[in-house]
Amino acid sequence: MGDPTWSGWLVHTYFSGERKEQLLKICRGLADIAKELGYTQAQLALAWDLANTDVSTLILGFSKIEQLDENVKAVELYKKWDKSIEAKIEALLENGP
Repeated sequence: MGDPTWSGWLVHTYFSGERKEQLLKICRGLADIAKELGYTQAQLALAWDLANTDVSTLILGFSKIEQLDENVKAVELYKKWDKSIEAKIEALLENGP
């Protein structure tokens, strides 16, 4: 799997055609949800992890203080987390935990 041609083939094969369009739709939708809430997609993802009872540990990494600040903003979003945010994400993904 470390072979770049293998991973390139995998991405091209899995995310081509309809699957690619579905992935792009999801990514755009998540961007819209994050923007509506006043956060970035990365912060939305981290807040989702914090809210998800199936996630036992969240390890954050940073090499610049600005990155730490961005990660901490995800905690702000987590404090605002409610079922309506979760429902929007689940509707977009067409699944639930």
